[in-house]
Amino acid sequence: KDAEDLTRGILLEAEGNDPPPVTLLDAGGGSNALATVLERDRGLFTRLEARGVAVVMLWHWTPRAHDLALLQAFEALGVRPTATAMVLNGAHAREGWDAYDGLRGQPIYQAALRAGAAEVWMPALRQDVALEVERKGLLFGHARHGRVPEWRQGVAPVDGDAATELGLWMEDVAPEWAPIGSWVRP
Repeated sequence: KDAEDLTRGILLEAEGNDPPPVTLLDAGGGSNALATVLERDRGLFTRLEARGVAVVMLWHWTPRAHDLALLQAFEALGVRPTATAMVLNGAHAREGWDAYDGLRGQPIYQAALRAGAAEVWMPALRQDVALEVERKGLLFGHARHGRVPEWRQGVAPVDGDAATELGLWMEDVAPEWAPIGSWVRP
């Protein structure tokens, strides 16, 4: 219930008189809060778009085909975001990209691509670096430059080797994200 209330509050703020230029809402981790909010208020995305707020869905996938259940739930609700990206994370495909063949072959995935979803192949970030950034709660841009934002004071920056590795990874990832770069400006 708390996740639903928080999600609804964020979306209603974006719908307000002075919508923020960018609102990123991570509905991952198996959370169905966003789906629940949209089930109760099916016109929310339409109202947001009428106010000039583009709704962009970034789906981060593992190779497990059953992960597509949430996408199917959104489709069943009639949710039509302005843009959609299907992000395939190399961290979940250590043996090769063919690990995603089963997921990519599913009818719901193929339907999303036919409807205009962009497919993004994200190379894996070295696990120790990813974990350090995640545990410290830093954004990649901050971590890459050895900075800690004001809102994370008291946290040490990532070490120099990790920052260098992260910078190299960000350079590798940039071309993969280029097709949707205008959707997710930093």
